[in-house]
Amino acid sequence: MKVTSWNLLHGMQIPPDNSGAATGDGLRTGLSTIREFAPDVIGIQEVDQNQARSSCVNQTELVATEIGASFWAFSPTLMGTPGESWRELHAHEEQIYIHHSPSDNVPASYGIGLISTLPVRHWHYLPLKKSPLGFPIAVPGKKRPRLIYVADEPRVALAAELENGWTIATTHLSFVPIYNALQIRRVLAWLKSLPGKKILMGDMNMPWGLAQKVSRWQSFNNQPTYPSWKPSLQFDYILSNDLKNRNVTSHIHGFTGVSDHRALSIEFDA
Repeated sequence: MKVTSWNLLHGMQIPPDNSGAATGDGLRTGLSTIREFAPDVIGIQEVDQNQARSSCVNQTELVATEIGASFWAFSPTLMGTPGESWRELHAHEEQIYIHHSPSDNVPASYGIGLISTLPVRHWHYLPLKKSPLGFPIAVPGKKRPRLIYVADEPRVALAAELENGWTIATTHLSFVPIYNALQIRRVLAWLKSLPGKKILMGDMNMPWGLAQKVSRWQSFNNQPTYPSWKPSLQFDYILSNDLKNRNVTSHIHGFTGVSDHRALSIEFDA
């Protein structure tokens, strides 16, 4: 089985063009090395749905189409546009949009996605509260990253219970130290309650291998993934307590001019 994780930064080109807009064609270009790898399951983070800045497309569905996957789910973490105007979801709003969900009049939102070429028995969702405090983070600039103070956003974890006996989850944790450690422990406790063997992947916002240390799950990609044009930090992980390193082949994908994160993948005998 092949599994891939990628924080796609809503398909944003790096360095940003003059418009600052992301396009479907740009995202397709960014997926070039992932298409070649042909993953069975891909988890994506910083995903747009019906956002003007990304050509009003459902990016999860676009990625699914590009890799030939029939099963996908998108879980919004907020309504509106991060960094601009947004709000938390109301209790009555959809927590998961899946491949057979109605696509008409879907509001602009942002979150994470999970895509599978393998049949999915059930989708599972876990909301994670935002940190009460923000933190200074580096964001892409035209010449070099710049530091800005950013308030935290709500987070979620999304899992696909596959018919082959694996449950695979993706998440995008808080960038606030300690708070993200608490979040990953909560996600792991939730995953343990789900059936089958488990894989957790995503942007954990934890450098220096901290996600492996905090989770006590094996990390299969220990190379830097950020920033994509000259990686020096590892924020992205694929973790499992049901696999051994000797049985797994890992891969960091090349820079394609899209996103500030590199995609990472593993391959193993399921």
